[in-house]
Amino acid sequence: MGAFAAFLLAGTIFAPIAESEKAIAQRVGETFLRNHLVFRPDLSWLDPEEPEGPRRTLVWVFRMGEKQMTEPAVSTVVDASGRLLRADVSALPDCKATPELCALAVDEAEALLIARLDHLEPGLEPWSTSLQFNHGYQRFVWAVSTVLARNRDGEEEGKMLQIDAVTGKILGGGDWFAAS
Repeated sequence: MGAFAAFLLAGTIFAPIAESEKAIAQRVGETFLRNHLVFRPDLSWLDPEEPEGPRRTLVWVFRMGEKQMTEPAVSTVVDASGRLLRADVSALPDCKATPELCALAVDEAEALLIARLDHLEPGLEPWSTSLQFNHGYQRFVWAVSTVLARNRDGEEEGKMLQIDAVTGKILGGGDWFAAS
C-alpha cells in the first residue's frame, strides 16, 4: 500500500484512504483488497454537520474481473485528515484466517453458464448477476436472477439461483417478488 492514497470526493474534496485500506486488508488481505474491492467515491459521502468535525464515509464494492457490483460491500468513516474512525468490515469474511472462502474462481460468465445448464428460465430480459457475501451460507455467491413477469404497476416476479463463487456449486434458489 502506498504511504498516501487520495481520491476526489464530490468534485472538490480529497479523502485519504490509506488507513481505510489498511483496516480492510487486515480482514481480507492485501491481494483480495486489490483484486476484488474497488473504492467508489461516487457512492461515498461527506457529513459536514458532525459536532467533532466533518466526517467522510468511504465505500467499496466487490469486483470480479471487469464486473463491478453496485451495492456497497464495506465502508469506513474517516475525519478530514483521513484518520480512520470506524471500519465496518463485518460484512466481509476473514480471508486471512480462512483463505479458501476468498479464493474466488467462478467468474460472471461461468456463473451464467451454470445457471443455463441448470435450466434457469430465460425471462423477459437478460439475466442479472451480482457477487455478494451470503451470511447464511458463509460464502461468496453469484446471484443470477431472471424476471419472469411484470405487471402494469411495475411489480415483478422471477427466479434466482445462488452459485458458490469458489466451487461453482448451486447453493440454493427460488422465486422472488418485488413491488414497485
